[in-house]
Amino acid sequence: MLLEADKDKDGLLAESEWMGVEVWFQYRAVQPAAADENLDSEEARAAAKQAALERAAGLKKVLWDALSCVAPEGSPAAGTPRLDLHAVLLYLCADRDHFAGVKKACSVAAHSIASNARVDAAALHRMAYPLGAEALRALQRSPMDADALAQLVEEEWQARGGSGGGAAAAAAPAAPAGPTPPAPPSAAPPAQAGAPPDAGAAQPAAPTPVISAEQLAYGVRGGRVVSQLLQRYHWHDLLAATKHAAHCAPSST
Repeated sequence: MLLEADKDKDGLLAESEWMGVEVWFQYRAVQPAAADENLDSEEARAAAKQAALERAAGLKKVLWDALSCVAPEGSPAAGTPRLDLHAVLLYLCADRDHFAGVKKACSVAAHSIASNARVDAAALHRMAYPLGAEALRALQRSPMDADALAQLVEEEWQARGGSGGGAAAAAAPAAPAGPTPPAPPSAAPPAQAGAPPDAGAAQPAAPTPVISAEQLAYGVRGGRVVSQLLQRYHWHDLLAATKHAAHCAPSST
């Protein structure tokens, strides 16, 4: 839904686009709830539903105010306030279960709904810095810089056989014994031992190192990164209660 609302396809939403799309917590606000059964009239239930819709719309406005930034140079909306749709999704991955929050963030960063979604170094850096490496640096507390994260991903990936074919190459079946059949007339002659590779031949692309949330959490190299990510994606009950109380307090004006 958010991608469909992004008319210029730059990953950034204008306020009208963000406020105009119905997200999941707005959908849940209109679903029947157990508390509705205690309301004694249709008017009371309608009023409760309207209040829930207004709270959901208010949450969207809070998210816009908190996370919108001026669009960077090169964007179709450069210089105007925009909301990075992937950044807001990452912030909404927070969970009371620390690790569940990190797993959800992996899925968002990898653009995958798989339970074992894997991220490369760039996506891991985005998880640590949803609003970018420079925005709110002191608040976001990046666990490592981009180069250090790339080294971490590379080392964990190679430790699991990621380089040189790894376990996949070792498990490949051996060629059957016996004489080599003659090549058909149209086939190119086999390369001589020690001959230089054909410069014109297409070379297979090197695989990109990636890791899952489990590999990151249980690896021996990522303790500092995991510690910071667990703090980022943990939903703090006290903070939530404080924000809720402030939002519901009567205005003094």
